[in-house]
Amino acid sequence: MAERGPGEGGGSPRPFVLGLPTGSSPLGMYRKLAGLCAAGKVSFRNVVTFNMDEYVGLPEEHPQSYHSFMWENFFSRVDIERGNVNILDGNAPDLEAECARYEARMKALGGIDLFGGRGTIWGAIAGALVLAMIGNVLNLLGVVAYWQWIVQGLVLLVAVVLFIWLPFRNSETGRAVYAVGSNEAAAYMSGVKVNRAKLAAYTLGGLFAGLAGLYFAVQTGSGNADPIQAGTYTLNSIAAVVIGGTSMLGGSGGAIATIFGVFVLRSITFCFRVVDSDSAIGFLSNPLLQPMFEGIILLLAVCLGAARVFRVKNRLNLFQ
Repeated sequence: MAERGPGEGGGSPRPFVLGLPTGSSPLGMYRKLAGLCAAGKVSFRNVVTFNMDEYVGLPEEHPQSYHSFMWENFFSRVDIERGNVNILDGNAPDLEAECARYEARMKALGGIDLFGGRGTIWGAIAGALVLAMIGNVLNLLGVVAYWQWIVQGLVLLVAVVLFIWLPFRNSETGRAVYAVGSNEAAAYMSGVKVNRAKLAAYTLGGLFAGLAGLYFAVQTGSGNADPIQAGTYTLNSIAAVVIGGTSMLGGSGGAIATIFGVFVLRSITFCFRVVDSDSAIGFLSNPLLQPMFEGIILLLAVCLGAARVFRVKNRLNLFQ
């Protein structure tokens, strides 16, 4: 982001246009840039920034707004001019007009020169290899013409269910895992190899957790899992499993039901985000209240799932 030379006709140098994200992932990048600026190795006096997004209806001075986030974590620590900072106005009376104004200013400056973020070259390479491998398989199957219309994550999901989950669920080891989860003592008395079932469950759980982390790194180009993000992933994973009907005590549930739990959870989150803030239920669109609403729905799902325990006379029926 060194100072550019004079513009056409000997005018003032064209500013460097920098796109910036928010969240916990780029914090390390912001700290590094602030340190370079303090050391005099880089200057932001000729830099114009554009942020990706902003919450609708959240005041700029609110501590959770992206305005506050950026000034607290970056802009106040570098020598950028306040007039060169561009962040969307989430309280604009006409949001579409605000977006159009934002785009027009961006284009007037010649577009984004560099979009800052956090990623790794290895993540990009791994992602390219995975997509190329899937594309080659589809080419062999004669469906390459439809590849661009296929949701790639959905292909992987279907493959996992068909070739991993269903064979495991119907195998001797899979049935043993369910039996041990239902009642370990009864499974042992029935001749189930308990230790082998436990080893299989823990090994497969660790394996697929690692593969999920790898897939996440491939999709985002980042292996970041700091406490803020990791806490969100953990809560959403548990919520999807519970909403899908899996018992936390073991013995019931499955991958297919969990997939539907994921769809339900994401649908709930999406519905909250598209609620008109001026409507009678506009409070649902408040980003600060959405985790609470999701938690209430999760609590209701757990309560409804546990309620069936009180309706059965034979507890063994719970594990059939």
